[in-house]
Order: sequence, then structure tokens, then C-alpha cells
Amino acid sequence: MLTLEIKNTFRELYDQSPRLIAYLQELIQKNILNAPEDIGFCYWNISDHHALMRNGAAVYNNHNKFYQYLTAYHNKYLYWLVCDATQKYALEDAGYSDFWWKLYHRANEKISPEREWEAITFTSHRAALSLRTGKKAESYHIYAKERFQRFLQHTRSSESYPFYHLIYHSLCLRAFRSTEEPLELLCEPWYSFLSLSKTERPYEIGEWNSFNETFNRRWQANIGICAAVNALIDTEQNKIAKTIYTKAQTYGLPKNAYIEKRI
Repeated sequence: MLTLEIKNTFRELYDQSPRLIAYLQELIQKNILNAPEDIGFCYWNISDHHALMRNGAAVYNNHNKFYQYLTAYHNKYLYWLVCDATQKYALEDAGYSDFWWKLYHRANEKISPEREWEAITFTSHRAALSLRTGKKAESYHIYAKERFQRFLQHTRSSESYPFYHLIYHSLCLRAFRSTEEPLELLCEPWYSFLSLSKTERPYEIGEWNSFNETFNRRWQANIGICAAVNALIDTEQNKIAKTIYTKAQTYGLPKNAYIEKRI
């Protein structure tokens, strides 16, 4: 398991990507950790910090090792490889787009829908359907949309379904310039949750369990409303975006610098 010493060192080095990468690599190489979820935590964060430094080739090399390591364990872990859009973008920029999409396709084919890994399944479909501002949707994104739709069908009874639904339509608006349901209506039930108290998340960034804990309503409201506002801005619907954002702030939405410089 991740000891308190490892967690503290991880936090201390988090904003120093090269040093953190070296530390995590050492944990793997010296066999300091044994559990797959602890070693996977190291691999995931190595890829993530390479992605933050826009080093797509390094993400590719590490993700290959990560994949080879995970093949010895339960298929559910395959979604760990494709649950982050920043890592996906770094791979795309370096010419490894096909590699990421093959991992995503393999995860979809190998993993059956289960409540235990519902949250990371959602996060993976969210990453797949994510599209950077100014980019056009490709056939890959049509496949991601179909998989997300299938996921929504399987999770209709989930308490998080309204959140999944809002994110799906926000992503579709960004990717395909259209959505079947108005985002301003989908945001309406979420404003009141913005006033709920903050809750601390018990896991470190990149831990398997951090992707599989139940999302609290305040977090969902924040993420969901911001996703809708950004999608509307990206499709030149600034008036609606500003109305939603302004209303959300009266309920407690924190100031979002990225939205404010665009709106």
C-alpha cells in the first residue's frame, strides 16, 4: 500500500514534474511497491506529468509499459489507461492518436459494465469524447459518442446519471455543434448543489480508487455547469453561457479564470 511517507513525498514533489517522475520510477524499479493499484498509481502519474510537460513521446513509452503491466491483472484496470484527456491530447500531439484509441477500444471490448467501476468508465468516455477548442470531430469521436450513449443506457438507475447526462450533452455540443437537449435546462437542477459544503477527497491524484469513488453533488454541479458554459462559449453562444455562469455564481460557483477570460 502507499505509505504515509510515499504520499507525503508525492505531495511535496507534485509541482516539480521531473523530480516526481524520477521518484515514481525509482519506486517501480526498486520493487518498493507490490500491489497493482500502487504500481499503477506510479505509472499513471508518470504519464500524467509527462503530459503536463507536453512530452507525448514519453507518455507513449510509459503508457506502453503501463499497459504491459496491467495485462497480468483484471481487465477493469484497462480504463485506467484512457481516463484522462490531458494524456490523450499529449499523445495526439506527438502522433500517437491511434495508440490511445486502440487502448480505449480494447478497454470497451474487454470490460463489462459493473457498478464497481462505473465512475472510471464514465471518466474514460468523457476523455474520449473530449475535443480541444478549434479541433474538428473525427470518426473516432462518433465511436466515443456511441460508447457514451451505451454507458448512459446502462446507468439510468445510477444516482450520478443526471451528471453523466449533462456532461454527455455538453461534450456533444462541443464536438458536433449540436445537442438534443438545451444545456440551460440541463443545468437548472444543479444550481442548488453549489451551496453544499466541500468534502475532502481521501485519495491521491491518479490512485485507482480516486477514479472510482462516488462523485459528491457539489463537485458534480461545479464540473457539470462549467462544462456546459465552456461548450456554449465554444459554439459562440456566449449570451446563454454568461447567463448560466452568472446565475451559478450567485449559488456559490467559484470564480473560473478560464471561463472569465473567454466569456
